[in-house]
Amino acid sequence: MYGNRFQQGLKVLNVLDAIQQHPQVMRPLFCHQPTKLTAAALEELFQPQLSDTGSNKRANENVVLAWWLDYLQDVEGLWL
Repeated sequence: MYGNRFQQGLKVLNVLDAIQQHPQVMRPLFCHQPTKLTAAALEELFQPQLSDTGSNKRANENVVLAWWLDYLQDVEGLWL
């Protein structure tokens, strides 16, 4: 019942036809494809909210941020 409704919905904009005619092209749109976890990818997930430049807090935050980036680089090889 629900599968048929799903197919009918895909037919509305000819999506079902595109899937049937070009399954490999359409696969990334409907199927998860895992990607390799890298230090750069993980770094992009976190955007630090830093204190004002020149403040004591900012100096400490810069030290911690440097440690964090070093850690990411160190463990990147372990994720293979």
